[in-house]
Amino acid sequence: MMTQPAPSHNFDSAGTELPAADRALVGESYDVLRAQLRDREAAMAASGSDGLIGVRSPVREGKGHWDYVKVSEHLILSLVDAVYDRDTWIVVPGDRLFKVRILISGTLLKRDGSTLIDGAGAYLAAYPGAAGDGYTAVGGQRLRLVVLHCDHALLTEELGLGVASIPDPLSRLFGDGPDNPVGANVRLGAEVLRAANDIIRTPAHYPRALRRAYIAARSHEIVLAVLKQLSVPDFVIPDGIKLTMRDISRIYEARDILSDAFVAPPSIERLARLVGLNQTKLKSAFKLVFGLTAYEFVRQCRMETAAELLLTSDRSIAEIAYGVGFEYPANFTHAYQRFYGQLPSDARLRR
Repeated sequence: MMTQPAPSHNFDSAGTELPAADRALVGESYDVLRAQLRDREAAMAASGSDGLIGVRSPVREGKGHWDYVKVSEHLILSLVDAVYDRDTWIVVPGDRLFKVRILISGTLLKRDGSTLIDGAGAYLAAYPGAAGDGYTAVGGQRLRLVVLHCDHALLTEELGLGVASIPDPLSRLFGDGPDNPVGANVRLGAEVLRAANDIIRTPAHYPRALRRAYIAARSHEIVLAVLKQLSVPDFVIPDGIKLTMRDISRIYEARDILSDAFVAPPSIERLARLVGLNQTKLKSAFKLVFGLTAYEFVRQCRMETAAELLLTSDRSIAEIAYGVGFEYPANFTHAYQRFYGQLPSDARLRR
């Protein structure tokens, strides 16, 4: 049975939905996105509102949505969390852009039906001319995808790179060669995975006024990591850890289990059995991908939930402590102070 995907991001300015007539055109159509985001930016300026400039496009046959966020004049970000009813072709027009697609879960297929990315992976595609292409999102699976739509001026104007230093295939965006699309799979190093995960979680960690700048910084980090791989072909994941795409998918599954069960999380031994990894790989890879140990991630989930409850509920501090998994309120108070630098009682006074 197909289930509604749980939202993995909640960009408040992306609550404005695209007109129904435009939804079939969007996918990865940069021109349509740029026009819609320009209108959204003008509306926000007229109303005096701030925050991220974004629009949302619900999927037409399935559940979930594509969120589109303007990061800069040369970069638009797509964040996809959807389940399509059936295999769905995503149109990608030729637009002289390059795109970095980071798949967190789901399967993408090439035009001929062969696998583009499965489970978790990254793909770089450059579109030097008017020729476009596309890919199929496999139906019945939860698709979580981050796409960076990058104008070639991102490289020269925002990042300050000289054209001669830009590696192939991105160098084709600046030449007079063939205009056919060209792409390559990108190794999912720690930088790319962590930056994509941080972008998805931005609303939970940054106030509205800082979100655009933070997303821009993390997006630039992804682009630079890709450039590094293109420039240094023998680039490897640090610490000698070897991860397959299946391993990475299982690491995300472990993260989701802990996120849902942070009040009473499974032991590392049980978590490893649940996702099909040995304990050593699970602990090392979790830290590599998310920048936190499994224990630190659970603590973060508890603290974030507690902070929200302190501000939005009338529960006592002791009730909140028990509710997020602490056996003793005094331990909760100590942990909260270490995490946030203030007592829970002080946080409540500020609401």
